[in-house]
Amino acid sequence: MGRGPEELKCYDRALAIKPDYAEAWHNKGVALHKLGRFDEAISCYDRSLAINPHQAGVWINKGSVLGGLGRFDEEASCYEKAVGIDPGNATAWISRAAALINLGLFDEANACCDRALNIAPDKAEAWVNKASALGTLKRFDEAIDCAEKALAIDPHLSEAWVCKGLALQNLGSTVEGDRCIRRASDLDLSPRGRRKGSGHGR
Repeated sequence: MGRGPEELKCYDRALAIKPDYAEAWHNKGVALHKLGRFDEAISCYDRSLAINPHQAGVWINKGSVLGGLGRFDEEASCYEKAVGIDPGNATAWISRAAALINLGLFDEANACCDRALNIAPDKAEAWVNKASALGTLKRFDEAIDCAEKALAIDPHLSEAWVCKGLALQNLGSTVEGDRCIRRASDLDLSPRGRRKGSGHGR
């Protein structure tokens, strides 16, 4: 049956004893999310937040599910709640930037990346999101610089190679840009380059 269903049974037993146990609702939501049961995961996160709305990690996890469902406005709102509760949470700023990019709000996304990088300058994902936003804003030299900073931290980050490649192509360096895009493709096909999701904000 796997660990997921067994986890759910444990959380259900805990909640039968203590139905206002916010952490158990949160953990059940994470387990359901991992099983791909997204609507149920959202319901559990909502139950947890109804008990204690001041949990940045729960807002981040709820936002992650909503983003996976393409509900980017709601996703961005969740991350806004998270940074309001914990403005020092770099993951929340990075996630909010990604949601804003999906909404076409590139200047706002860039500002969120700066907030994240002020907190944690070694977060490759923040540099990638910043590169993506700047590239779309046609600030190609800056986008390349950010992509290179991401690659200095994690050279197997395919998204950074894509951002660098696209910026180079737009600057007329077609050969070098194509090389970066091929590098990204090779990484996506390799076990080492294949990346898991960004994880949960617990």
